[in-house]
Amino acid sequence: MKRRFRQYSIVTLAFISGLMLSAAVLNQNMQIQSDNTWAGVSFDARILSGEPPLDVAALRDIVGDAPNDAAAATTIRAYYDEQADRLAGVFREQNEARRRALFGMYIVHLAVPYNFVETMPETLLDFVNAPTAHCGVYSLAQSQVYGGLGLTWRNIVIDGGWHGLIEVQIDGAWEVFDSTSNVWVSTSVDRMLAGDDRVYREFYTPILDRQAGAVYRAHIQNEYSVPELRAGLPLWGLRVFPSQWEVVASG
Repeated sequence: MKRRFRQYSIVTLAFISGLMLSAAVLNQNMQIQSDNTWAGVSFDARILSGEPPLDVAALRDIVGDAPNDAAAATTIRAYYDEQADRLAGVFREQNEARRRALFGMYIVHLAVPYNFVETMPETLLDFVNAPTAHCGVYSLAQSQVYGGLGLTWRNIVIDGGWHGLIEVQIDGAWEVFDSTSNVWVSTSVDRMLAGDDRVYREFYTPILDRQAGAVYRAHIQNEYSVPELRAGLPLWGLRVFPSQWEVVASG
């Protein structure tokens, strides 16, 4: 669930990411585009790649003193329902199910830094209090959040554990919501690998925020690369070619 890479600096990785994505968008033979809602966003030197941070409460603050996972899920749903109208503007998304899925992906991604995991969390509250997470841990927590939000989801494992992510059924079709990289893709893994058209959004990650703590980039020193995953995910089936995928859980 972790991918090896050459040890580039974080700035170099962001530059490579930008080149890859720009080439993908500009090449008319490529069947990919970025969601044009980015045009209304102001960028500065703080964020190396992706959208700026959103005004969404942290998962730890949302669950508060919840005594168990059931209570935590109820609290998450209550926060979302109370904030639903505001979150429509925050996420710039009018589809209700997709907005819930984006919200769940976003709060899970920001909850815990990516890195090697010594002890696997068994519950959502374990995840909230964990020091680190990898893709399997993010997917587990995300599936529990999605259960509370009333979404239909499935857990996809790529190439026998190279990566894992969650897809959610939106209007009868599966879409990728990868909380490891905080990237949404408008279609499923199998349709991406078939070369289908897709739209994607790269949401904020502290990994590429100059003001975020070094803990968010510590995994890069251990030869894992979320920025590399982030750059490659929208290109699956076009320039990146995982060989197999399977559904390992659903709800």
